Amino acid sequence: MTHGYPVLPVAPSQDAYQYPKVIKGDGIKSWNHCPLTPEGTPVPAFTGKNPSYLDRDGKPLLIHHGQYKSHLPNADKLTEWFINPANGIGTLSGWNNTGWIDFDLKQFDSQDELDQLFQNLLSSYQQLNNSYIEQTHSGGYRLAVKLKTRPKFTNFALEPDGKHRGEALGVGRFTVLAPTIGPSGKPYNNINRGLPVEVESLEAIGIYPAQRGGVRLISSPINLASPAFVAIPGSIPLELLGNETSRVVLDGEDVSNDRSGSLTTAMQEWYGWQNWASSNQISISGSPWLTDKSVQVRQPSP
Repeated sequence: MTHGYPVLPVAPSQDAYQYPKVIKGDGIKSWNHCPLTPEGTPVPAFTGKNPSYLDRDGKPLLIHHGQYKSHLPNADKLTEWFINPANGIGTLSGWNNTGWIDFDLKQFDSQDELDQLFQNLLSSYQQLNNSYIEQTHSGGYRLAVKLKTRPKFTNFALEPDGKHRGEALGVGRFTVLAPTIGPSGKPYNNINRGLPVEVESLEAIGIYPAQRGGVRLISSPINLASPAFVAIPGSIPLELLGNETSRVVLDGEDVSNDRSGSLTTAMQEWYGWQNWASSNQISISGSPWLTDKSVQVRQPSP
């Protein structure tokens, strides 16, 4: 808060069977439902990485953090959120033109490879050593920089059109900070608690858009009333099974400042649910194929 960033809490991860994610009905759909993972287990409401908190009595509660994209939480909220010492801490990307860059261990062959390439980046761009740097609970790294030019991509590589190595979090995305205890039971560890250094762009420090596997999506908001999403009596509408991110993409929101990347994320979610429903003989209505005329899917020119 002292430096103009919203301070938000994060509750420890909770048992998905005790606290499953619930998608509530609305004026049209009066029923609620709990989405399942492709393995058939409940999707957890409290992941240990989303804005949430344990109250004084240890009850987990979610935070609708969208309002804090534009204003800071007040003192009363901070007291309410952090009265339980088990809560961790996080903030939102985009404030003060700050971008948070997540180096994801699963995108590297080993911890040694990640460690080496991250150190190579810091050696090549010495100013980054003075910025905010931490290591995540899973062994990845997080780097914060102030950007003069906002990126138009989320998935990044360490060479032009290279292998996906992590995410450059878009405006409003939540990021967990040290010393929070992660879902693995290990803490996030701060390496350097400096203020984010200013750079011209991500490309200027050797961070580039990752290759996209040969498919490019051009989009505008998707119409859920289109033929792709017509409901069939006795079936579960496909658009209701996705996670929150995929659902807001279908409402036309660009969650990552990269429309192509946002739509790719949503479509992968729908295909996963379609495959799961088929293998479990569950009737669904709708199709991942987006038939709205404002959405085009095409292969790039050779």
